[in-house]
Amino acid sequence: MIKFLTFQNTLLASTFGVLLLGFVAASHAFADDHNGGKQMSREAFLEKAGTRFDRLDADSDGLVTQAEVDTKIAERLAKMQERVAQMFSRIDSDGDGLIQSDNRGYGRLSDRLDLDGPLTLEQVQAAMTAKFEQRQADRTLEMGETIPAFPQTRDEALRLAAERFDARDANGDGVLSSDELPKRDK
Repeated sequence: MIKFLTFQNTLLASTFGVLLLGFVAASHAFADDHNGGKQMSREAFLEKAGTRFDRLDADSDGLVTQAEVDTKIAERLAKMQERVAQMFSRIDSDGDGLIQSDNRGYGRLSDRLDLDGPLTLEQVQAAMTAKFEQRQADRTLEMGETIPAFPQTRDEALRLAAERFDARDANGDGVLSSDELPKRDK
């Protein structure tokens, strides 16, 4: 069961809110530029930020609350846990509830999660959740983001998005190219 009452999870929720309202998702919508890279105009960046805000604003009241962010995080974590369970069952070919070195895919999974020995579904889910949380925190730090205060209005979200865009637009041309973005690990 996922709990969201601890300080660490509150911090994670706020950090995740930055990412949802922030820049990472927008990087997927970049258009090709003439140099073979990707780029995004300020207008497109702000449009994406507005779309993300609208998706988070579950009750459409023009305000994203911490509860709405927490709900979105819970949904994403639940989907991730479901995918992990499906992957686990595919790797656990004998259905004994353990992934061991003789199961195909064990090595890659244990290396990725830095786990040894027979693995249970709960161990794998916990390790994946920890990895997810760390990746979100690292991305926020890499991007130099500050944790936003919630509740947040659409205008506030767009103002912060504009500030993020302007801070990344190193050459001031009103377009973000792929070299003006923090590098993401895969």
